[in-house]
Amino acid sequence: MSNFRIRFSLWSVAICCLLIYVPAFAQCQSEFDFHEQPIGTTSTAQSYPEINPTTLPTFGPPTPMTITSVTVNDPADTPPCVGNLTNDYTVGGTCVAGLVVMPGDSCTISVNFTPQALGPRNAIVTLRSNIDTRDIELRGTGVTSDFTRPTKPVVEYVNASLNEYVITSAPAEIAALDAGALKGWVRTGASFNGFQRDPFLASVCRWYAVTASSDTHWYFFNGPIKCGWYAASVYASRLVEFVQEDPDVFDIIGPSFFGWCPYATIPLYGLYDRIIGHRYTIDPTIRADMIAQDWLPEGYGPGVVACVSQ
Repeated sequence: MSNFRIRFSLWSVAICCLLIYVPAFAQCQSEFDFHEQPIGTTSTAQSYPEINPTTLPTFGPPTPMTITSVTVNDPADTPPCVGNLTNDYTVGGTCVAGLVVMPGDSCTISVNFTPQALGPRNAIVTLRSNIDTRDIELRGTGVTSDFTRPTKPVVEYVNASLNEYVITSAPAEIAALDAGALKGWVRTGASFNGFQRDPFLASVCRWYAVTASSDTHWYFFNGPIKCGWYAASVYASRLVEFVQEDPDVFDIIGPSFFGWCPYATIPLYGLYDRIIGHRYTIDPTIRADMIAQDWLPEGYGPGVVACVSQ
């Protein structure tokens, strides 16, 4: 990859670690963040597995867990972790009163969001059992039906001789690659839309990384504050050079821990070739084809690294 030592800013892409920052509140033990949803419309369901915690040493010997109640905005147990409590959420799933969950097993809480007004629309789900009580924060924002975010196109290229894929969102770099500035790189025909800079979204930053045998541009999906710090610490002994190139290449919404994406977004899947190469796609067929070629899925849930524009 010596031809990549010319630092055209987005020509080679890799993710070594996915770090998406989500604000947390100390009193709530977990959360569903539905982001924006048009008033009167219902989100896709977001699910959360409730695992019998006695499988952990801190809970003592394994014990069957009996669900005693699942309530929403229970005034007897509403922690001060969120305000603007509303009744805009429908809670279902397999976690119901009377269910017995054996050690090592789990049940599921499933939630849909239907905002009834503009602005923050939040709630608290409280799940009680003979083992403990868990408070789950539900957060979402009601928006108008014409809600959109400005987007930024991201284009994919492939070098067949190197068996590598790269993406770029910079117009000058797209023009250079299309003009053949680097031999062997051609469009795959695939692309997706990231978001333009938005202070409420996660920015994607880029570093130029050089090892003794290769060089590449690494992308991190955690914003400029934490950008690259994990890779810098973990890979320090292997890196000859590690230089930040761009703190905000394009913006994304972070998926849930289980790979769920909110309204008007779709999953961006990550794949790793087990050596250094990565590929990112919104196409489930491409994802399946790469896995068939022995590439590994990366990211949350089924391998979702980000949520990008629909």
